[in-house]
Amino acid sequence: MPPPIPRAVLRDAMLMAGLVALQIMLAPLIAIGPVVPDFVLVGLLFVAARRGRLTGAVVGFCAGLVIDLGLGEVVGLFALAKTITGFAAGYLLDEEHPGEVLRTPRFVLAALALGVLHNLLSLLAYFRTLDQQFFSALLEHGVGGAIYSTVFTSVSVLILSRIAHRIDVQE
Repeated sequence: MPPPIPRAVLRDAMLMAGLVALQIMLAPLIAIGPVVPDFVLVGLLFVAARRGRLTGAVVGFCAGLVIDLGLGEVVGLFALAKTITGFAAGYLLDEEHPGEVLRTPRFVLAALALGVLHNLLSLLAYFRTLDQQFFSALLEHGVGGAIYSTVFTSVSVLILSRIAHRIDVQE
């Protein structure tokens, strides 16, 4: 009999599955022009900052692959971008205080930087098919999408910092 799956892994998997569903169904409905928030990226940043680089990369790959398959476009593009971003976000993990970084402005700034990195990786793969100049596409899709996702990250951080004393964020 295989060992049981830890509850934290199941909770993270359920979180990411819910965010993938939101990304595919809700994100296009709340887009501002061509700029779409990336709920999966927000969840990936939270998971990677709590669990580390390897977990961030694995979760990013799985979530990205599901999105690739759900959207039916270039398979592997979001898997690659989210793997690299999850790995980079894992550097936010503080071994001594794993839940603390999630409630700081540093996490929001890192979310913005990692959002730009993620969108830049995605944009580089699509650049040949875009009808725009690279820098306008970078500003519109890369920075615009990162800012939109950072707004959702900021709201999440504010909610988490408000209720953190009532929940265990460190596990």
